[in-house]
Amino acid sequence: MNQKKITIAILALLFLQMSTQGIVPALAVIKENFNYLGYDTIQLLVTIPNIFLIISSMLVGTLAVYLSQEKIALVGVIILTISGILPIWMNSFFMIVCMRALIGLGSGVISTTTISLISRYYEEETKEKMLGVQSTFICGGGIVFSLLGGIMAARNWRYAFGVYAIGLVVFFIVASFLPHTLPSRKKASSKNVHISLSVVGYFVAFFLYGTSYNILLGNLARFLSEESIGDTASAGLAMSLSMFGGAATGVLFQWISKMFKGYVLPAGYLLSALGLLLLGTASSLAGVLPGCTLLGVGMSIIMPAMLSQMTEITRPEQPAFLIGISLAIYNIGSFSSPYIVNSIMNRFEGYGIQGRFLFGALLMVLTSVAFIIHKITQSDTAIVKKGVSV
Repeated sequence: MNQKKITIAILALLFLQMSTQGIVPALAVIKENFNYLGYDTIQLLVTIPNIFLIISSMLVGTLAVYLSQEKIALVGVIILTISGILPIWMNSFFMIVCMRALIGLGSGVISTTTISLISRYYEEETKEKMLGVQSTFICGGGIVFSLLGGIMAARNWRYAFGVYAIGLVVFFIVASFLPHTLPSRKKASSKNVHISLSVVGYFVAFFLYGTSYNILLGNLARFLSEESIGDTASAGLAMSLSMFGGAATGVLFQWISKMFKGYVLPAGYLLSALGLLLLGTASSLAGVLPGCTLLGVGMSIIMPAMLSQMTEITRPEQPAFLIGISLAIYNIGSFSSPYIVNSIMNRFEGYGIQGRFLFGALLMVLTSVAFIIHKITQSDTAIVKKGVSV
């Protein structure tokens, strides 16, 4: 077994995990082509993959009975690549949405299988290093897909979908480098799962974060276009900076976690709130670019910190199942975002798209405050218990 080849294959799979954001910079020009549709409908191209990411976790559990992990990974890459490229030749918006749904399915299969592969091929010490590199390569893929998607969409909106040809390279790497294994032949079980009130609180936080972060994905290209701040290439650059901020933060996460100690989550939410505040008040790219970067930094703090903290308050046998639920809830929040945010903001005239960014900033601040209160309450309870025991 060649560990270096396995590592290259896994890193290649990680590179595809944020590929669903590849057409975010192109949304404004796609809207121009389908001008008879509302922007809420156009945003389905970004939100619909999130629902099928949820379905994919169940699909992987079923496939694992019949297929080995490397074959499941290849199935995910095939689905993502073919459904990603096909919209180049499609004129029906409905068919393009169907292809985007399949991209979500393929991305979810890849994501779920990659976690299993890391657990299978790495010992505890090397596993921690691999998990640290994970967010860097995921964000690195996001940078490439967003930047190329924006540049290609500047020529023609259809060309933005050509970026998914990268999947062909990943397919070759995975097929060549991952060793052949046997299917598990066992179905996963979710019996005896206990969900505490604290875990429910994290579920709510995941939903609100998905709702808030997706405001960026669904509205960035439209905002730049309508305010004449930039084009699709500018949107691609902004999304790439967001991913770059996430990648850099992923490398430094352990140091950041130690620096903020128990308040790392509130810090992540406040940085994200600041990013959305910059977008909500920006009148040029000088405000947009740092705002997007801060949102990427915030995401690479919030997601691993929430998953880590949640596993600490659950039973030893539960984390994998509850993490799956948490990510599903995050994706539901992302899918629901346009409908929730637009229905609320439509009641307030005069705020426009930037009002949506400000609303997201408010949600981030409120969630940060909730985590601060929770932390202080936990500390007070621990002090009381210590005093009683003395």
